Amino acid sequence: MTVIKTAMGKTLDMDALRRQHEEIEAVGNVKMNSRGDRLDSQGDVKYTVQEVVREQATIPNQPRQAKMSDTVTPSKTGKKLKKTSHEVSRNPVFNDEGKTISEEIEYSDGSMEVIDVLPDADIGE
Repeated sequence: MTVIKTAMGKTLDMDALRRQHEEIEAVGNVKMNSRGDRLDSQGDVKYTVQEVVREQATIPNQPRQAKMSDTVTPSKTGKKLKKTSHEVSRNPVFNDEGKTISEEIEYSDGSMEVIDVLPDADIGE
């Protein structure tokens, strides 16, 4: 039994309130009452909540159909996988001495990749 006390000092028995109004149609996109029973257009119970749950439990999980754009290919380094997309920008990352230590590559799908550069190599020279 769930009894709560309001800010004004009154007590509410939430379970009794729920049982009192369980036949009333709930507000929302799905025609159902407050208990969860599915209703027809006249407001009569078409399926009980137990029937709905039992039916959903018997539906097998269907494999998701992937779009061709969701396929993955190995990256240039072979370490990570990324979605197939084209390169938008490539920016060098410098250390405190001004040497290039890595490159940030941004792809058209919004993903980023950081590639380490050889210690003695500088990009753009």
